[in-house]
Amino acid sequence: MTPQEIQALQQEAMDAWKNGNKLSSNLTMHRSRYVARKRAELEAAKNKNTGKQDFRKGGMVLSTVDNRKVK
Repeated sequence: MTPQEIQALQQEAMDAWKNGNKLSSNLTMHRSRYVARKRAELEAAKNKNTGKQDFRKGGMVLSTVDNRKVK
């Protein structure tokens, strides 16, 4: 993201704080959470528009190798 976009998100967070849409009672925590959520939404929208899908989003990997030492 460009610095201008980040600054715009910071300003949005301040506006939301003033309007009473608080994500925390602490202003610093509210601002960081708000920016993180909006940034995730923007990234998801960008990935959705390009048609790319990220398959690295979790799931448990089970190994077939037993690395335990016999005692």
